[in-house]
Amino acid sequence: MAFEVGEVRNKTIKLDEHVVPLGIKAGFKCVGIIINEQYFTKTSNIWGVDNNEKGTNSNRIVIFRKETK
Repeated sequence: MAFEVGEVRNKTIKLDEHVVPLGIKAGFKCVGIIINEQYFTKTSNIWGVDNNEKGTNSNRIVIFRKETK
């Protein structure tokens, strides 16, 4: 299973750091995290921001595998 998450609160909270413990608690093993860094803010143009400081600058894909016993 994979989740695509990003960063929020002006890049101070990276959601993958919160998703991984929740997945482990639910019985999954975190196989890896893929991070795609952007050189621009993907959401900036929607909100009229053109300074490359606000918005989401990365895609983070958390990959889980169900643990079997």
